[in-house]
Amino acid sequence: MVIIQSDKYKVDLTRCQQCGSCVSVCNKKAIECNTNSYTGLLDITINQERCVKCGLCFDICPANRDTQVGDINELINSKSFYLGHSKDEAVRKQASSGGVVKTLIVEGLKSGFFDGVYTLRKTNTYPFAEGHLFSQSDMPDYANIPNSIYHAVSLNLNMKQIQYCKRLLIVGTACQLKALSLYAKNKCEELYSICIFCKQQKNFNSTRFIAKLAGETLSSLADLKEVEYRGEGWPGRCKFNDKRMPWEKAATLSFGKKLWCVPGCHICGNPYGENTDITVMDPWWLNVDKTTGESLFSINSDKGHILLQSLSPYIDYSAEKVSDVIPALSIKSLKEKNNLIPYFRGDAVSEELRKKGEKTVRKRLFLERYLTLLPKMPVVFYKVINRLF
Repeated sequence: MVIIQSDKYKVDLTRCQQCGSCVSVCNKKAIECNTNSYTGLLDITINQERCVKCGLCFDICPANRDTQVGDINELINSKSFYLGHSKDEAVRKQASSGGVVKTLIVEGLKSGFFDGVYTLRKTNTYPFAEGHLFSQSDMPDYANIPNSIYHAVSLNLNMKQIQYCKRLLIVGTACQLKALSLYAKNKCEELYSICIFCKQQKNFNSTRFIAKLAGETLSSLADLKEVEYRGEGWPGRCKFNDKRMPWEKAATLSFGKKLWCVPGCHICGNPYGENTDITVMDPWWLNVDKTTGESLFSINSDKGHILLQSLSPYIDYSAEKVSDVIPALSIKSLKEKNNLIPYFRGDAVSEELRKKGEKTVRKRLFLERYLTLLPKMPVVFYKVINRLF
């Protein structure tokens, strides 16, 4: 999070959302970053000798904007929800949940609906993905685009790749899109956005813990040669080097208890993204095909409807009532998160909220340290921990 302190621009890593936007927009190369070998997060600093105080980094930083949602139910009821999947069964099965996002990216370019798409592409080294502008001269294959990634990837580090497009699609999480849209809106005639529904992103310690459950020891980032968190049906399997396990079992503690989160996730309140066209999420707790999977998605704008209709030859989908998809929308969790945002933001809060925030932090720190120190335990042990906490 870029802040102004004593008339200097500085980065507050305790609230940083790891989007990489500040590094990218700095024309003086005053913002320096290195990957922390333990957490996998970017350690970002501003070189005061090079900084000319232009304010570009501050203006684009999503973390210093208020995204707290006052009424979650009102937000949800303003959207149209759908369940859908790629018509290509191979794409559908290999995707995280139905393949809708990959289909909109690949077929959107192939059909000429978009002439540019900025999203993640796979790489061979940690964090195994990077921001990239696909275009008519650089068409992606489905295999080029990663499934869901549950460690931080700074999508916006490469956003200066974006050149002028008539119609541009940007794909990312809410915080990434908040910054990316500010930059990209001047690079195209029409800007479309797909938000990946995200309540929390993780540091490498979460990956290390889940890999331990699968039977793989990761002492450092370099020990991870290959990773897949999702794919092979719904909800899929995760893979760490040559060790695999079902994602549903792997994710329970790390995600259910919000452990090892990127610090800035605690102050991000709207997982649907602000002014986005489509938001895509997992259909947790809905009755979906567990062999090949479905995507649950919301249409948030008129442009979202246009995009869906234009690419409907490639996607099967059906409209759903809000009441029918409520179990997947994490309403209780989102309300709790939004209530705590003022505490994590460092605002002056009531004594009651302060105590609640401190208790939440203590519990998470205890679980993180305890679970990190322990060797791999029987599955029943983790089930008991999940119930107790």
